[in-house]
Amino acid sequence: MDTEAAGKAFGYDDITKVMRGHLLIECDIVYQVFKKAKTLDKRSSEVIVLLGSSCQTASAIAKLSERPDVFLGECYILARAFIEKIINYCYLLVCDDDEHGRFIKHTIQKSYRKLDRKVIVGENELSLKHSPIPDCNANPILKDSISEFTSKKSGKEITRWTIMRLEDRIDTIQKNSKLKPIVFMMNVFSIYEDASEAVHGTLYGCSFQGGYYNPNFDHTNPVEVNKSIQKYTTMLLWNLALLFHQAILLISEKNNIDDI
Repeated sequence: MDTEAAGKAFGYDDITKVMRGHLLIECDIVYQVFKKAKTLDKRSSEVIVLLGSSCQTASAIAKLSERPDVFLGECYILARAFIEKIINYCYLLVCDDDEHGRFIKHTIQKSYRKLDRKVIVGENELSLKHSPIPDCNANPILKDSISEFTSKKSGKEITRWTIMRLEDRIDTIQKNSKLKPIVFMMNVFSIYEDASEAVHGTLYGCSFQGGYYNPNFDHTNPVEVNKSIQKYTTMLLWNLALLFHQAILLISEKNNIDDI
């Protein structure tokens, strides 16, 4: 394969359309799996909502990518969420029972804490409290969940459901399945960091899509800027489609989905 020619082709709209179609095809396959949730093994079905949500995110990215000159930054922001959802789903299929339990407990305690919350800025406070609030001590599962996600030192909420970094979760996936880590690594390497900059509203995150920080790039040439945007868009769609497929492969290791 002529990689130089392939790299140049990634700067054109026709290739972007192909990759958009690729993502939507993978999305449709995953959606068919989602509809078969009741026939899947316990782990695959318990957190199937992550796959359903991933389909929604992928569809939104595909739609926004039709106008990358306007919405590429938003595509990256959504891609960050998509990557985490798919990695989490795959990780939860192969992690140990304690870690899987933490994922469920996180949701239980979070839904309870949302009933009484506040934000303080200086001397100003904004709060919302539902009434009545259930007694958490009356429900052993809720009590245990709150305890597990409360810091013993500060008494404050522990906001992260796992202490495992994305890279650690990917490593767990490769060690407990037939999947290779390269596709996961490509998404983290080529998308996640830039997407995080976009989420946090940095100057870089709001402007990298035009290729302005690439060496020897003529940012005054609108043709070159457009090619750069198309390349970023094509690579984004391609990587996300490949990542979607990893979830399908992992589910197929544990379930018979040949009829999809």
